[in-house]
Amino acid sequence: MKPKHNILSILLFLACILFSFTLYAQSGKISIDLSGRGWKLWYDKEANWKSESLVMPPLDVRTLPVAIPSSGWNIFSTNDALEVEVPGTAEEYLQTISGPEGDIHGVSWWSRVIQIPSFNKGMKVYLKFESIRSRAEIFINRQLVDYQIVDNTPFEVDITPYVQKGTTAELAVRITDAGGNYDWRDGALIRWGDKTLPPGHAFGGITGKVCMEVRPAVHVADIYMQNTPELTTVNAIVSIDNQLNRVDKRDVLFTIYEWNNPSQILFKKKLKSVDLSSGLNNVKLSIAAPAAKLWDIDQPNLYVCKVELLGNKNHRDVAEQRFGFRWFEVSGIGQNAVFRLNGKRIVLRSAISWGFWPVNGIYPSDELAERQIRIAKELGLNMLNFHRFIGSTNILNYADELGLLYFEEPGGFRVKAGNDFLNKNLHEKVMRMVRRDRSHPSLVIYNMMNESGDASPEQLAIEINTMKDVHKMDPSRYVLRTSAWAKGYDIDDQAKIHIRPNDTTVYWNGWYDYHHAGGPAVWNEALYKSPADYYNNTTNAKEIVFFGEEGALSAPPRLAKNKEELDKMEYKGWDGREYLRWYDEFNRFVDNKGLRQVYPSVDSLTVAMGAVSFEHQGRKIELARINNYTDAYVVNGWESELIENYSV
Repeated sequence: MKPKHNILSILLFLACILFSFTLYAQSGKISIDLSGRGWKLWYDKEANWKSESLVMPPLDVRTLPVAIPSSGWNIFSTNDALEVEVPGTAEEYLQTISGPEGDIHGVSWWSRVIQIPSFNKGMKVYLKFESIRSRAEIFINRQLVDYQIVDNTPFEVDITPYVQKGTTAELAVRITDAGGNYDWRDGALIRWGDKTLPPGHAFGGITGKVCMEVRPAVHVADIYMQNTPELTTVNAIVSIDNQLNRVDKRDVLFTIYEWNNPSQILFKKKLKSVDLSSGLNNVKLSIAAPAAKLWDIDQPNLYVCKVELLGNKNHRDVAEQRFGFRWFEVSGIGQNAVFRLNGKRIVLRSAISWGFWPVNGIYPSDELAERQIRIAKELGLNMLNFHRFIGSTNILNYADELGLLYFEEPGGFRVKAGNDFLNKNLHEKVMRMVRRDRSHPSLVIYNMMNESGDASPEQLAIEINTMKDVHKMDPSRYVLRTSAWAKGYDIDDQAKIHIRPNDTTVYWNGWYDYHHAGGPAVWNEALYKSPADYYNNTTNAKEIVFFGEEGALSAPPRLAKNKEELDKMEYKGWDGREYLRWYDEFNRFVDNKGLRQVYPSVDSLTVAMGAVSFEHQGRKIELARINNYTDAYVVNGWESELIENYSV
């Protein structure tokens, strides 16, 4: 009997260890990725969405009218619902004619079953969406739980009252796409009933990753790693959400380690017995790390700040934020203005990226995001611009890792005096963008809008107030009102309005930005006549000289490469069929013109055509470097665009 008793004791001991481990695992955050496969998509053609009224959060969803699938909730269990992946757009899966003519408008439903994990008392369950477009109504078990009208930005919803731990739940997202733009323009507002929505790319869907997160009652809500002019000093600004109805006392442990080598700990400090009031608390720690390796475009050294809430086994939490030690600034305004990265002068070589992506139209896969950054660096650029459209998180992630700077616009920032619904929507979108992106070392400049002329006093006040709010949320970066149309050197001008890092002054001088978007289209010898007479020569030493769009020469993409990838795809999306048609037309052209010996393949022809654009831009960049006053040169075009293509 004794051996059996020993075995039983061992089993009980192991069970206790497993039970203790389970409790510990469930006492902190639980994160479950809901992206990828497992989703169903159904196009609700009968939905009468045009007559629905729009409302602006925050709001009580219990007061809203509830729309259900016009064919009933059981439609998702029929063959009429497609099996799809998220992120995804309706255009990606449903469009059968390329371009605007085949675009999908109106309502699409996205549904899946989610497994709610077991968790401790007091914990809450959230859904986190990276991005949707353009309106989203969130349902759990066929009950409306959230409503979002601010597109292309992250949001979260507390679904705790609607689910039970250890069970399954039905998640459904009703997406409404009211239209938008198919080219680079971001000025046309979208009318919907008596309201107007900001301009945006005309694609509808769940356009970012989705996850479910179970959190303790006291948890880290956000970590902002704020760079400072002292290169190896950062401010860790941590938002801690205390959902208890009392003050909670915690130790807060900060650890800084190398991103690609976690065993290399750079800094560690515990703040003891921090009083956390009910609600949101900000805990700030200045971290001086003299041994830190700097982040720059040649050596993009990255670190992770880990924040641990200690002192309560039922409410422990851990969160992390990646960042880099670096400082980007302008020095010498008024005398000899230059950009500096970590104290060294840098002349920016960039290109504008409109944010149109293959097949789905609006977001890059991780593979394409990495490719974008890698190719930009291979071409000799040190920056790219998110141009007239908000940036994507995965692109900034790869820019951080590979070493490329970024200039970001929210896209469609066209406020109108007297239009409160539009202005609140735009303000919230900009604030979400800044909160999402402010810890990325690659991001150095915010720009509110591209090519805006002078505004009325009422409109200008709205624009500047938003700029001030951006700067308050992230005082470590430049905030520009607009890019382009500076009227002259060293004069006050709306086109030059900007706010500088760690300085709340609104400056009307010191940043000269002008565009030559339309050309010249190709290089010609008249562009250089002498050392004192050449294209884009400037003597403006006192201000930053930023040539924000240069030379719109359309070059075709490498259509053979497009075809190679599209042939592997089941769905061709919003543009795939058109690129395949282009390939066939180019192929016929080579034969019809008897050019096969010169261009044995479509790829050889498109590469030759692209070389014209590369030579043109390369020579103009050389001109920009003849003088010592040009601070930035931005190529007018980057990725291929189906409509009005200005790519290089």
